[in-house]
Amino acid sequence: MQLGMIGLGRMGNGMTERLREHGHDVKTYDPQVEARTAASLDELKTQLDAPRAFWMMVPSGDITEGVLTAATRTSATRSGAPARRRSTGCTTSTPASRAASGASRSASA
Repeated sequence: MQLGMIGLGRMGNGMTERLREHGHDVKTYDPQVEARTAASLDELKTQLDAPRAFWMMVPSGDITEGVLTAATRTSATRSGAPARRRSTGCTTSTPASRAASGASRSASA
């Protein structure tokens, strides 16, 4: 399985390591970390075969919104695939992902 991991903090880095240990092809992006496979979200997109899956592991709040906004402004997420995000404490989805799944609202914890 291929996956684009956005966010290489304590949780994102640990998940990336475990996924790779189990044979998954994980490409990474985090502007604050040197050990990444992509220097931008657009470059991350080029490293993955379609259909692309991205996993955001960033803190909840403004940074989550900022990363999601940046991702939707690039061509990285314009494939029409559902965009789901997870941050510590909640799981949310974009209007596009709710429409794709047929759900009217996203559950938040």
